Amino acid sequence: MPEEIESQPPSTVENETLAPLGQSGSQQVAPSGDRQVFRALRRQLSDEDLAQTGVQKLILHMLEQAEADRDEAESFRQRYHDSDKEVAILREKSRSATAVDIAYGAGTGAGGAMIGAAFYFWGKNPPDDLAGHVVFWFGLLLFIGGVLIKLIKAK
Repeated sequence: MPEEIESQPPSTVENETLAPLGQSGSQQVAPSGDRQVFRALRRQLSDEDLAQTGVQKLILHMLEQAEADRDEAESFRQRYHDSDKEVAILREKSRSATAVDIAYGAGTGAGGAMIGAAFYFWGKNPPDDLAGHVVFWFGLLLFIGGVLIKLIKAK
C-alpha cells in the first residue's frame, strides 16, 4: 500500500482515509495541527497503538501545543477584557466632559450676550436702567456659573 500512496498525486492522498490500525470498536481521532500529511485523514487507534512510545510522544507533543495555545488565548482574552473596561471608562469620561463643555459654552455665551444687551438698555434714549441692571446681573450670573462648572469639573 505505501507504494500506491507514494505514486498518487498529493491531492488524492489527502482525501483518503487510512485503514483501521487496531480493533474496529475503538474511537476515531481526527488529527489536527500543522502537519499537512494528517490533514483530512481519520484514524482509529487501539490500545496496542497507544502503548507505542512514538504515539505517546506525539500525543504529548500535541497536548503541550494545545496547552500553549490555550495559555496564549487566555492572555489575549484577559487583555481584551482589560481594554474593554478601559474603553468604557474613557467613554463615560468623554460624555461627562462633553456635558461640561456644553454647559460652559452655553453659560458663558448666553451670559456674555446678556451683558452686552445690558449696554443696549442703558444706551437707549431714555435709558431703561431697571431692565439694563436685571439683564446685566442675570448675564453675569450665567457667565460666572459657566466658568464655575468648568472649574469644578476640572478638579
